[in-house]
Amino acid sequence: MSVIDSSKITFLIQGPITEHINQTILDIKHYFSNSLVLISTTDVVGENSFDIDEYITCPDPGSFVSHNGPGAKMNNINRQIVTTLSGLKKVKTEYCFKLRSDFLINGNDFLSYMDRYKKFETSFRVFKDRIIACNYFSRNPNSVMNFPYHPSDLCFFGLTEDLKKLYDIPLMPDSEIEWDLADRNYNRYFPEQYLFINCLRKDGRVINCDWRKDSNKENIEETEKYFASNFIFLDFKLFNIAPTKKTTFSTSKRPDTFRNCYTHIEWMGLYKKHIDPDLKIPAFDEERKFVDGKYKFFKVVKTIVNFFSIFVVKKSWRKTFRRNVIDLYREIL
Repeated sequence: MSVIDSSKITFLIQGPITEHINQTILDIKHYFSNSLVLISTTDVVGENSFDIDEYITCPDPGSFVSHNGPGAKMNNINRQIVTTLSGLKKVKTEYCFKLRSDFLINGNDFLSYMDRYKKFETSFRVFKDRIIACNYFSRNPNSVMNFPYHPSDLCFFGLTEDLKKLYDIPLMPDSEIEWDLADRNYNRYFPEQYLFINCLRKDGRVINCDWRKDSNKENIEETEKYFASNFIFLDFKLFNIAPTKKTTFSTSKRPDTFRNCYTHIEWMGLYKKHIDPDLKIPAFDEERKFVDGKYKFFKVVKTIVNFFSIFVVKKSWRKTFRRNVIDLYREIL
């Protein structure tokens, strides 16, 4: 099994300048001594502040809220598109590793996965080769979080031309930022969905997914086939990446979120189902067992919190109480 030489790889660190970014650079230079390192960001910092090959400052397209109700989060998809595509245009090597600026690198074993799955379903093949993506936030549309066409966008590794194809899409327009659903304004798609759906449509594919939860039978089936033919989903350990935001990206602290994501073995199941029925899959999925076990305990905690919230008078206060207590639980766990 061949391993890609590090001289053929450029690391593109994308996003805001974080306190951990110098450690990320050191990690890359340790494990990939012959690779180039670029930073692409909307932050204006001196070009000589980092030991890298190029610092790319991009115009800031801004961000927006995910919806106009409680618990809204910031959507940075347009920033991600601008900084990533601007960086990719500077990449000259055959391969590129696009990672967020709040992630660290702890190895290079993931390279071996590029040669493991070489069969494709031709009609659903979009890229020249598969792109390695993180399984966390690669949503299973058959789960409670039934979001089709939702691969994780935390980190990508693959052919530079494939990553360019993925990111060479228009920015999310105002009509989709303030997309009406009943009496609430939601973004039409989650960032991950917007990225992949628009990549597919630009490739001439007909994608009948009208909004973020349009998980009809056809969309579920097509999501599985596109995932099987265009990605390899790896967990943090297999991908040799480590998040610096321990609460946000911890399977122990957020099992309610991670339980709806594919495990690597479940992705192998998609590959076996849609492409190679002869693929041998491990009988035991340790990652699934771990996440589901953490979720059972989380459900108990949530039930207790919900019980005590009934003593809070106002409905809006009850929601805030539940959210704050659960957030505190995640922090101290």
